[in-house]
Amino acid sequence: HITDKWDRRANITYLDVIITPRLTDDEFELFPGFKTKQDGTWDDYLAYVENEIPPETPVAFGMHANAEINFLMSEQRDLFNDLLSIGGGGGG
Repeated sequence: HITDKWDRRANITYLDVIITPRLTDDEFELFPGFKTKQDGTWDDYLAYVENEIPPETPVAFGMHANAEINFLMSEQRDLFNDLLSIGGGGGG
């Protein structure tokens, strides 16, 4: 559903980059480890996507694998800061 110029820009980019004739090539990968399914029913395609898609990693989004390390470090820092902030103080 396109509601404004930014939606239109995003959709045009998807169409230009992803929806191309090479999408039907046997060796084409949407991202590393996930090839295009070439034949089957609608249910076959749904099952393929649900069961065969690799885990989301930075590489799947075109980022360096080390990007996940930075993300996880940030998450753990936030988690422990939250834990410390709800911890009880001394009571007496």
